[in-house]
Amino acid sequence: MKYLVVGIAILVVIAAFIVVVKKRKNGIRKHTMLVHLPVGWTEISGQSPRAYKRSEKGSGILQISLFPPSSTAINSGADAELQLERMMEAMSSSELGNRIVLTYDQAKTGIMATALYKNEKQGLFQVWLVCGEVNIFATYTMGSLETVQTEIQEAAKIVKDITLD
Repeated sequence: MKYLVVGIAILVVIAAFIVVVKKRKNGIRKHTMLVHLPVGWTEISGQSPRAYKRSEKGSGILQISLFPPSSTAINSGADAELQLERMMEAMSSSELGNRIVLTYDQAKTGIMATALYKNEKQGLFQVWLVCGEVNIFATYTMGSLETVQTEIQEAAKIVKDITLD
């Protein structure tokens, strides 16, 4: 089940990228994503999208991707939440479980919407969408119960502090 949720997250990322690229074939500027990891986190080499985890046994996985900006203006937290909801509805969100929360915050590169899902088989799954000059889409799939609370907090900070070069 864990791999199903990760697979679904990857499909959402690919589908969103295809839609945005088709709408914006010209004028896409390349960016480098600078991810600031707290002590104990490492990048999993050779992964696409980029993936990170804590060095502890049972760690969950944080995946992060960049996309061109939204085709509609994102001027508020409510706009960012709506954009994230639309992305998640484009996939089978029933596989993710019940959404527990949908909220927004300010990140370094734009307005950040986040949703947290709970699935009886898988556990917690969190998604973030940071809307700015470039959209940042991130997912966190929990590992063990012992690490999930700390990892969700740290993953949120990682996503919030991403900068672009």
